[in-house]
Amino acid sequence: MLRLRILIPIILIAVSLVIAFFYIKPLYVDMMKTNNKKTQIEDAIQKTEKIDVALSDLRANLDSISDINLDKIDAMLPDKIDEVRYLDMINSLAQSYNLPIEGLKISGLNDAGNTGGNSFTNVGNTIGAKEIEVIDIEFSASSTYEEFKEFLIVLERSLVLLDVNSISLSPSQPGSDSGIEEDFYKYTIKLTTYLKR
Repeated sequence: MLRLRILIPIILIAVSLVIAFFYIKPLYVDMMKTNNKKTQIEDAIQKTEKIDVALSDLRANLDSISDINLDKIDAMLPDKIDEVRYLDMINSLAQSYNLPIEGLKISGLNDAGNTGGNSFTNVGNTIGAKEIEVIDIEFSASSTYEEFKEFLIVLERSLVLLDVNSISLSPSQPGSDSGIEEDFYKYTIKLTTYLKR
């Protein structure tokens, strides 16, 4: 009987340890995993709420842009380019600064007004990705440095988005019969402009 009194508590302790190890421990591990998932879901919900607030702010900012400014943005990054008018615009700007244009070329456009050249995707757009087409323009002009600098300033301030990729220059050949001043240079300019699809 004394053995039974000592043996029963030992058996009960052993049974409780077995139950704890095989039943309670897996439940505890599952509960911890569930708590971790709950924490991750709560974090994701908070991030989603922050994104929703930021998106609402962006939409409010977009809605606050006036129609005049939207028209300026469309002029800066048009859907299509009329090649003849575009080249005429550059030629008119150059002529107003006494820069006779030679060899005006545009590449990256096909006959339909869509580009056949390079393109890239605007991945920063949260509403939807847009294709941005790259149009290359090249021409030469002869002028003084000051007139050419003024022409570049006007190009910089125009509504059309332009990147000047390269400018090379060579001195024009002065001569008494040619009428060319000694500080004239022949500039070859390569520009890039963009349009959205």
